[in-house]
Amino acid sequence: MRRNPGPAWRPGKRGIDRGARGAVKRGDRPSPPGESAWTGAASTCTLHAMAIPNRPGRANHIPDWLAVGVGGIVGTLLRAGSLLLAAPFPGWDPWVTAGGNLLGALLLGVFAGAVARRAPPGSPAQLFLTTGVLGSYTTFSALTIDVFRFADGGTATTASLYLLLSIPGGLAAAVVGLAAGRILPIPASR
Repeated sequence: MRRNPGPAWRPGKRGIDRGARGAVKRGDRPSPPGESAWTGAASTCTLHAMAIPNRPGRANHIPDWLAVGVGGIVGTLLRAGSLLLAAPFPGWDPWVTAGGNLLGALLLGVFAGAVARRAPPGSPAQLFLTTGVLGSYTTFSALTIDVFRFADGGTATTASLYLLLSIPGGLAAAVVGLAAGRILPIPASR
């Protein structure tokens, strides 16, 4: 039975022609220099983001968008769970956010230093963990709201401390994680 991978998956004479910016086009030639795949006949150009197919050679694997989406659900539930654990302690929410961001930066550094040496860039496992889980577990938007809440509440010193802990602390955690990930032994793939 032939699989119908969706409207954005159109084979040309020489396989898939994505043209410029990843847009999928019909035909057997790439976009000419200076011409974007977004220009030209509308009937031969499809917006790639609307239907993200698997890359060639990955027909039986999980789609990238699904790996990111499921990872995002996991990361969001982890974030919500950590905030629920802090619920009995009034005023701890911003510090739980800061701790989650630091932990996420550390884990992302470890992943970048260790696992990324073996996993191909953009693999579903990598997208699940980095963009999905850690991307939704860490949150810059909550950090900025917490800083404004501290500043609005008249505690500029606490807001400054929070920013210093979060931004340089996150960078330091990522560097430490990267260094740790580089020295971790990675088993050879089978």
